[in-house]
Amino acid sequence: MDRYILFTLAIILIALSSCEQKKNTIVPGELDLHSMIQPFGGPVVHLTAIAENPDGPFVKQNNPIFTAQDLDFPAEDPFVWFQDNCYYAIVKDMQGAFTKAGRSLVLFYSLDGLDWKLAKNPLVSDLNIKMADGSVQKLEALERPQLFFEDGKLVALLCAVNETLGHSYNVQIPLKTP
Repeated sequence: MDRYILFTLAIILIALSSCEQKKNTIVPGELDLHSMIQPFGGPVVHLTAIAENPDGPFVKQNNPIFTAQDLDFPAEDPFVWFQDNCYYAIVKDMQGAFTKAGRSLVLFYSLDGLDWKLAKNPLVSDLNIKMADGSVQKLEALERPQLFFEDGKLVALLCAVNETLGHSYNVQIPLKTP
């Protein structure tokens, strides 16, 4: 029987105290959604949901994945794929919870898509990327990883980059074939 897995991200937020105090007295044009969104107000949790059909219904599994002890926000931006009878995920390590590299991209694997383990060689990339001219660029952030496949083979790692505050772009990092 085929099983379909949906990967979800649930963000648990602290109550919006300013809205609770005003009780529907927000003045039109003065709503500040940016100040209301508090990703560090509670834990960021990645979950899975499974179904027997890709159209659902999906049943949420209440077992968080990509977690680290004593951290509310260890990971984000998982890119998940299935290859050679195994699930893989590249995840943005927010604080160096999974390697000693600090903020980085790390690799997890799972045989069933539900129970995830850190790969034997987990570091995918730190915040230094080698440019075509051989220079190394130190980044503020490397995020939203994706892989480009061609003829079923991994070709490139695609990421959004924050070089400095206000200077962002996308990169395509060629991958070596084994």
